[in-house]
Amino acid sequence: MNLSKRHDQPLTIVGWSFGGLLCRWLAHQHPDKVRHVVMMGSPWRAEGERTRVSGLFKSAVQVFGVTDRAEQVLETLREPLPVPTTAIFSRTDGILHWRSCTVDGDNTENVAVHSSHVGLVSNPLALDALTDRIAHIDSGQGPFGWRGCVQRMFAAPSPTAPSPHREWVTATAI
Repeated sequence: MNLSKRHDQPLTIVGWSFGGLLCRWLAHQHPDKVRHVVMMGSPWRAEGERTRVSGLFKSAVQVFGVTDRAEQVLETLREPLPVPTTAIFSRTDGILHWRSCTVDGDNTENVAVHSSHVGLVSNPLALDALTDRIAHIDSGQGPFGWRGCVQRMFAAPSPTAPSPHREWVTATAI
């Protein structure tokens, strides 16, 4: 969380797949340093425990083991996040059950896109939704809507508008 300290403000953290779980963990451990979590195809609910790659995880556990705190970590990950959260997911994921990747509660938002699991990180719709949600944090605009994304796509860029880009750190893993 050195970036939060360096910039003297909480961070927006983005994670894809298992990386979204890492973001959840960071938000639980350092809620004062995280301003928003965006998860892309991240199975944090119990429904996400059985996927098309579960066998690989079981094999990895047999080879490398698992921490004694695994159950505690899972319980923590499944608790509501103390910061605003956006879940970008796909009903056509192909690896994960989409319901395991949605969020509910206060300060949460779900954005469905048509994509494969691996494609979420390069899918133009998913990336536009991600960009929209990151811009939303500072602009105070309302909930996500595809209409706003389409309007921005066809709008001419303003030469005097400040750049929305900041230093981004993402947690990605599959």
